[in-house]
Amino acid sequence: MPLMRTLLMTLALAPVGLWMIWPLLGVQDGPVSLGLWGLTIVSAIANLFVIYYHYSTPPHPKFVMLPKRRFWILVHIISGLLEYVFGLLVLVLPEQRWPGIAMAVTALFFHVPSSFAQNAIVAGSRIVMIPSYIACSAGHAFSAAMLLAYPTSTLWAVNTFLVFNTYAWVRIYGAAFMALELFAENRYTMMVLAAGLTTMPPVFGVLFPVQLGVFLAIYAVTYRKLYSDDAASYRSIARERDRWALISREAADLWDDRKSSSGQLDKARAVFDHFDHDGDGRWDAEAVKQVLSSWSLPQSTTAALVPAASAGGIDFDAFVHDIWSLGTVRNRATLAVEVSALKSLRDKAQLAFDVLDLDGDGQLSAHELELLLLEWNLPLEETASYIRVADSDGDGRLDFEDFFRRMQPVWEFLFYNVLGPQVASSNLLAPGERLTSRQEDLATTAALLARTKSELVGRVDFLQGASPQLLADVAASLEEHRLAAGELLFDEGDAGERFYILVEGQLQLTRCGDPLCVMDVGASFGEAALLGDGRRTASARAIGPCLLFALTRSSFRFLTERNPEMQASIHAMHKTWREERMRSGLHQALRGPHGLDALLEPDAFDALMARWTDHRLHEGEVIIREGDVADRFYVVHHGSVVVRRDGVEIARLGPGECFGEIAMLTGSTRNATVVAGVDCVLFGLDQASFDQVVAKRPKLAAHLLEVAAARSS
Repeated sequence: MPLMRTLLMTLALAPVGLWMIWPLLGVQDGPVSLGLWGLTIVSAIANLFVIYYHYSTPPHPKFVMLPKRRFWILVHIISGLLEYVFGLLVLVLPEQRWPGIAMAVTALFFHVPSSFAQNAIVAGSRIVMIPSYIACSAGHAFSAAMLLAYPTSTLWAVNTFLVFNTYAWVRIYGAAFMALELFAENRYTMMVLAAGLTTMPPVFGVLFPVQLGVFLAIYAVTYRKLYSDDAASYRSIARERDRWALISREAADLWDDRKSSSGQLDKARAVFDHFDHDGDGRWDAEAVKQVLSSWSLPQSTTAALVPAASAGGIDFDAFVHDIWSLGTVRNRATLAVEVSALKSLRDKAQLAFDVLDLDGDGQLSAHELELLLLEWNLPLEETASYIRVADSDGDGRLDFEDFFRRMQPVWEFLFYNVLGPQVASSNLLAPGERLTSRQEDLATTAALLARTKSELVGRVDFLQGASPQLLADVAASLEEHRLAAGELLFDEGDAGERFYILVEGQLQLTRCGDPLCVMDVGASFGEAALLGDGRRTASARAIGPCLLFALTRSSFRFLTERNPEMQASIHAMHKTWREERMRSGLHQALRGPHGLDALLEPDAFDALMARWTDHRLHEGEVIIREGDVADRFYVVHHGSVVVRRDGVEIARLGPGECFGEIAMLTGSTRNATVVAGVDCVLFGLDQASFDQVVAKRPKLAAHLLEVAAARSS
């Protein structure tokens, strides 16, 4: 059936093609006007810039993801370069036959076939672009055939070279239309039509625009009858498709309500803080205009939406009510914050993946990938091929690891050519911020990999013996952070979003203001917040200038989940660090005013280490409640607690003091309520361990009763 339809389409279009070429069939040579020479020279010069652009810019993913696409684009590039060189030789050596023959053969057997092979994936409106490409490629083939028949013909040499350079005019018109902000909704289609109407009439005559119009009309009608099942499918084919596009906003909106709304307020806060440049907790009118510019709203509309903007600004609550509720603004402002915050290649790939993952299930399904390929005007049957190329476990879906490692051209293109430019063009970057280029990021990652191999592998535990793949993944996930002497990296209680490796300098870790340790080059830290409740358990400040490598939370999770050895090493490091911190803290606490350490032998202390637990509490939190059954004995490490009986404060206990011992020793219920007086850290010992200790040490039990009696007196 497809072959029959193709034959019918060819028969329908053939008369117009004959109408175009019939007057030229007997023309062997002729004069070349000054205007035609000028147009050809300008085209050739412009093509040099196009060649350089394609040399310096990675090709669109649709040309490189599949073997057959790579083959045809390679043929197209090589034959195009050869035809350009032969074309120049034909023009400067008009009496020689071989340059004309070489140019014609290259065009007929390589460049034109490779053009036809890519007709199915052209951008723009396919109902216009495919026949336009057919007309241009056929015109190129006809001119080359005439040149092959008459290889010393200046007329056909110029004609062939001019038609060959049509794509240069696509780029010229594209730059002009973008600068003038013309044809925003159908720019690529208009670029191609304008280019064809520039180079083809000098070759095929002044009637070419009419002939092209008839050609397009016949193609559209025939396609509608032969290929389109209904009006909706025809409109989908006729709609402008942009090779620089993401999944269409209309398609993405279908999934918006199905995604979890959790974390929306956190995102709103991140966006608000990002544009609150002076940190006063309010947006001035300029900040409001900057964000709303992403929707191209006129100033009058902005003032109507947020009337408070011109009268003292808006606070966070007003921002959530008046601006965050606007879907387009919410999406673009969130994108601006995310894009500007990302530093590593892995995190940038994660953003591209999340944009495509419409239902938020952590997998790219066939329908999600189809929506992207549809925007790129790729045949939907290629979706299965894309999945086969990247799907490592054969389940027909792509997880992030497959996407990151096997679809690099796709996510690089999406981030650097689509997401980044969207943010930059919307003027949504904070002052002084800019988007890094792909070349800069690749160079940075290469430098990080080299430094990781040369300096860190021997010093960082989890990198020792690491595979080349793990080292490459780590380098692609790292961010650089520099600190000046005395600068705070993070504060105790802050939300922890990164894991750090110290590369240069020294850092001082403190807890509740007390020194914990000094971190030297090769030390890795920050895992506690990522493995636990997400809060920093200590503060870190640079002793001198420092350089650190960092992994974001998502990068840390990606690496540890896929590398059990790394995960085990970091967990072991965390366990050792926690035990050392517990040991030091316990010694300090038990040496407090009650001298409990003197009543515990070293071997008993070591045996109990694993049974002590540390507890971080915020001011006002209840630790034990009067009348409850006793289950734990406590020693204050940092901060203070308040002891109340019948609602009346009877004591305030600080570092080194203990409580809860009376009920533990007597078996009675709690005789008082204890709450955190300020944020504090306690060490606790469960009932069974407590009983075991005091049973062997009568002096300790007696001492604890004396402490309780002294506190009550």
